[in-house]
Amino acid sequence: QQPLIFNPLKLLAALPSTEASLTLIKRLVCGELRMDGGYVGHLLWLNIRLFRAGWFDYATFVAALSASHTFATVGASNVIDEQEPALAALIGNFTNRLLSEDITTHVAALPALLRRIPDISGGPELVVVAARLYVRSGRKTLAENWSDYNHKSERATIVTLANAAGPAAHAEEEAQLEQQLRQLPQQVLKQLIPFARHHRRLLARLAGLEQAIPLIELMIVMSQRDVPGRSWHDVFANSSDPTSGVLDVAAARAVLGQSDEKQISEILALFRPALAGMSNLALLLHAVMGWNREQVRKKIVKRNQPAVKAYGLLPLERGQDEVLERYLWLRQFAHESKQFGPQRQPNERAAVQAALANLAQVSGYGDATRLELAMESRLVEKVEASGHSWQLGDYRLELMLTDDGSELVVRRGEKTLASVPPAVRKHPDYAAVKETVAQFRTQASRCRTALETWMSNGETLTRNELLSLCHLPAARSMLARLVLLQEGEHGLQSGLFDAESQTLIGLDGQHYPLCESVRIAHAYHLIQANLLEGWQREIVHRRVVQPFKQVYREAYLLTPAEEETNTFSRRFAGHQVDSRIATRLFQSRNWQIPESHGDDVIKVVASGRLRAIFNFADIGNHFIAFDSNTTSYITFLPNDAANRDRRYDQLHHAVPLSEVPPLVFSEVMRDADLIVSIAGAGDGEHYFSAEVAAQRGTVITTLLAELGLPGVRVEGDYAHVQGKLASYRVHLGSGSIHLEPGNYLCIVPAPRTEKGDALYLPFADEGDRKMREILSKILLLLRDDKIKDESILRQIRRNQAA
Repeated sequence: QQPLIFNPLKLLAALPSTEASLTLIKRLVCGELRMDGGYVGHLLWLNIRLFRAGWFDYATFVAALSASHTFATVGASNVIDEQEPALAALIGNFTNRLLSEDITTHVAALPALLRRIPDISGGPELVVVAARLYVRSGRKTLAENWSDYNHKSERATIVTLANAAGPAAHAEEEAQLEQQLRQLPQQVLKQLIPFARHHRRLLARLAGLEQAIPLIELMIVMSQRDVPGRSWHDVFANSSDPTSGVLDVAAARAVLGQSDEKQISEILALFRPALAGMSNLALLLHAVMGWNREQVRKKIVKRNQPAVKAYGLLPLERGQDEVLERYLWLRQFAHESKQFGPQRQPNERAAVQAALANLAQVSGYGDATRLELAMESRLVEKVEASGHSWQLGDYRLELMLTDDGSELVVRRGEKTLASVPPAVRKHPDYAAVKETVAQFRTQASRCRTALETWMSNGETLTRNELLSLCHLPAARSMLARLVLLQEGEHGLQSGLFDAESQTLIGLDGQHYPLCESVRIAHAYHLIQANLLEGWQREIVHRRVVQPFKQVYREAYLLTPAEEETNTFSRRFAGHQVDSRIATRLFQSRNWQIPESHGDDVIKVVASGRLRAIFNFADIGNHFIAFDSNTTSYITFLPNDAANRDRRYDQLHHAVPLSEVPPLVFSEVMRDADLIVSIAGAGDGEHYFSAEVAAQRGTVITTLLAELGLPGVRVEGDYAHVQGKLASYRVHLGSGSIHLEPGNYLCIVPAPRTEKGDALYLPFADEGDRKMREILSKILLLLRDDKIKDESILRQIRRNQAA
């Protein structure tokens, strides 16, 4: 009976199978002899020895579970599967037998069994077993304390069994289950509702909570949507996911209207042990009904992020004026987040996005982008109605709305001043003026983002939405420079929008009356309609500067390699990227950066139906744990509760790339190209894709054709230029120049002035200033006989002499 302080197991395993040696082995396995904890794992081999000798029976299995960790690990299961498959099958049979009996008699064996089979499943009788164990435990609730937070606890056993109880196979089995449950106290049945996933409706009905069944189902859907499969995480906690905390307001109101505040609080209390952070869920649900208005207002002052999301859910009391107030407050909150660190900033921005999405539903705008532009339009109307001018002492200030945002004009008498004088800056009312001006200064940027988002998502706009956008000077100006598509009487029509006539002006100059729905054309749409080249030439011919890349946007189509891999793309795999630069780029493109080890970079796409997964090899505890990370594959998963938490087996559940909407696929790949090319951290030149090369080559050839300048031939990654003095090769990625047959030509671009230069590009060059540099060099080399710079001429002469 004394503890064994040395390891005799190898010796026992080597002894002949006599009755004495097998009896000793069995006593060790069944826990009759105490053993030092360090050797418990080795009992696995003794179980195999007993099985081979015919001594491993059901009683031994139960005793072994009760006494040790022998079968408690996945590793142990793998060893048994490999060394003795017949024993593995027998253990499976014994497991089913243990679960199908009244296992309250074997309660000591359950923790080890449940650790061994974490995804255990059984028949509906398990919910009855869980209830009986709960009664036997004498517990008042299943609330979880830190002392209970382990897999051996009685609570863990009850919860696991309730969760493992499968649905009834037929009506007779359901009736039998109901009869057994009716014999148990209602309080017991209530406590099992959060855990018995297949029997919640039955338990709620028997516990007198039938009216609350829709509320229970809503809470389950909400919690699974946020953190499926991770009950230890806070529901709707701080997160960089902009969809976390966004509710279906109409559905929530319909459900909550069937229960009173007291009953809702009771249901929330029941679910508290099942899901951590239930206070966040309670905050959102109570906000939908307006029961916690003051609590939300107090919390948002302290920058509580769940409260910010709830702020968008509160019912309106003062109509559209209140909507505008909340919108402006949320914008200010997002602006103030810049003072915080790189971890908090994206979380606060995501909280604002969630709040705007909630507010859009509450106010009837549908989505956050439409809400945003509607509120911007109201701001403009207020300015136009009041003229927005201020008299500050001897100075008069006027806010002038322009295509690019706003401009503050300061006058003293009849004289217009070039800048705001110190006397005005010190005036007590100037702060309010600055705030108003700041709101409009960023309006053009917000309009540009909204229009590009609609184009990238392939969304349609109604005629009324399009016309209401024209109230914004910035949006009106941008729409006039974008190609729109609509289904007309005789098929697809494309054109630039003319707000005055409310028509689309086509390639042939014809005016098409505006239809009831239109969309901003994506390059992919124009390719499919065989209109892309025509619009590229027309945009250049009219000298239109588009607010963002539209007709010259890079398009990414499925490659043969991607068709072969089927569910994943390795197009951008194997590149090292600077972690911090990549983080900023990802966040600017609405990707979610992983917050813990094992997570991937994700983006919700296809109107919330899919999640794009950008996998990286060997990420540390968080994305910026190392200076650089190595890109791996890109795949797409359905954006549902079953797939939201997948990591290791995601490729088995991925959507075939051929079934991903082509527009979605193209935009995700464009994001990946941006990350790899800009954040590249490897040695040598940064990555330069074929799609970007093709786009830049098209810009160059179209522009030069319009200017009537021959002598340039684009092939692959290079533009070949024939000058008067020499032949040149300009790389379309880096802009580097080589004199043919191969000497490097150094030309350093002059610093760009504040106003830029007169060189025309058919799109705003933000993010692609290299294109302007390359085009400037090509135009210079075409007229190399006019070059005056002696350092450049010296290099050309040296090449000629060679």
